[in-house]
Amino acid sequence: FVAGKKKDRDGVKRIHGLNLRQASSHRRQMHRENGLRRRRDMLNKRRRIAPTSEEKKTANGESGNHDEGTIKDYIQMANDAIQKFKKAVEEASAESQQQQLNALKTIVYMLSREDMDPEMIIDAIINAGMVKNLISLLESRNTTSSELQMQAAWCLTNIASGTHAQTELVLPACPAFIQALSGNNRKLKEHAVWALGNIAGDSDEFRNSVIQMGGFAALAKIIDDSANMELVRTGCWTLSNMLKGRDPSAARREFYKIGNAYYMKRFFQLLDSKQLQQQQQQKEVVLQIEGVIVEVVWCLTYLTSRDEPGCGAIIKAGFADRIAKLMHKDTKTSILIPSLRCLGNMLAYSDKFNEKVISDCGGKHILDCLAFCMKHQHRGLRKEAIWVVGNILAGPPSHKKAVVDAGFLPQLVDILQKSQFDLRKEAVYALFNVASQLHILSILVEKHEIIPSILDLIKIDDVDLIKICLMFTEVILASNKVNENHNTMMMMMIMMMSTRIITTIIFGLDEKTSKKRVHI
Repeated sequence: FVAGKKKDRDGVKRIHGLNLRQASSHRRQMHRENGLRRRRDMLNKRRRIAPTSEEKKTANGESGNHDEGTIKDYIQMANDAIQKFKKAVEEASAESQQQQLNALKTIVYMLSREDMDPEMIIDAIINAGMVKNLISLLESRNTTSSELQMQAAWCLTNIASGTHAQTELVLPACPAFIQALSGNNRKLKEHAVWALGNIAGDSDEFRNSVIQMGGFAALAKIIDDSANMELVRTGCWTLSNMLKGRDPSAARREFYKIGNAYYMKRFFQLLDSKQLQQQQQQKEVVLQIEGVIVEVVWCLTYLTSRDEPGCGAIIKAGFADRIAKLMHKDTKTSILIPSLRCLGNMLAYSDKFNEKVISDCGGKHILDCLAFCMKHQHRGLRKEAIWVVGNILAGPPSHKKAVVDAGFLPQLVDILQKSQFDLRKEAVYALFNVASQLHILSILVEKHEIIPSILDLIKIDDVDLIKICLMFTEVILASNKVNENHNTMMMMMIMMMSTRIITTIIFGLDEKTSKKRVHI
């Protein structure tokens, strides 16, 4: 890649699928973040799964073998345990703590079964007024059993993985969870980090509450624990939930204010790909390190999204090179997807950023990885790769030339003409960004015959897509690279779609299209 002159007509650069030139881009971003949230194979919230065989045996001590019976039986077991817990709390005797512990183990086991929907059990806990008791146990300094506090924390963690209303009841436990992060009880720390991640992942309101209570400062201690990489992974996941959202600006300000210097340094250490090479014989350790890398890259993805100064600081710190070194054909999809997302965000702002990212990472390495990803069987990975290629094509002419010379043009055309809708949509953005080069446009129109595919996409009820296709047809018509039949067809289609868009936007007469605009 060589520095090139500024293009005559700016390409369409997009952050995580955003078209920065369109007013509807914010809605589209929110749809992708909150609707698909293709964010790995993991969710914003997570239940802690059922105990190990040893813990299961302990949990089964009071109620027998929980693996036998129907769902109705399990619900009844949980309800019986809830009543026993409440009775033990009321007694407040020396023996009651053991009774509480036995009951809690049963409840936790039922909440943690992967084959059961926990909502009915959570509702039963709430209806019994048990949440306040659990929070009191967590906050109490007089509890002689750390195991009792741990089970209470586990129970609250899984309640916080439920609905917004259920999570709200756990919110008062945040100070105790945050305090636990600086304690010496390793298991309690694990539950506390997990619970805070569930709460922060629920909504902007709850996320901001966790942050205001000192969440960022407390998590810094957690991700510094190199002896427990699983805890570091969960800490980074919680951190990513604190950095995302509809309006993450306040969260980012607090992040940069409290932990910017430390977090950036620690992230840089955690993204060292040499760790994986050194631990190849230790499968469990490799999986833990891979999990940490996934979460750290997602943190960086959120920090580079819709924040040009923040993105510039991350690029300057050398993270583009760290991300690029993770990207090769043997890398797991769970790492590749956030890596592509982060890299694409870095390429979405200015040619200055583009030049820095490309020079740091090595153009050939990036293009080789993108070529591999675009042919991958994972549809989400292909989509991310096409989007990144589109942002590179929106850069200087030298970057356009490098992408074209690497053979991406036929791939993009093939996707435009034959693939699923979402991939075709990404491809049309990418091809539009190279259409300012007339000799390339000529190849697209005359050799690859892309006009029918573009006109076909204009018919779809997607305002952003219609706009980019109309812009594309405008470029084609202005270039005089169309024959008379195509010219007539394109003009008729433009007139039809222009009328439709004007009617929809100004008069709101097309109810279906109007709703599509609102919910994009």
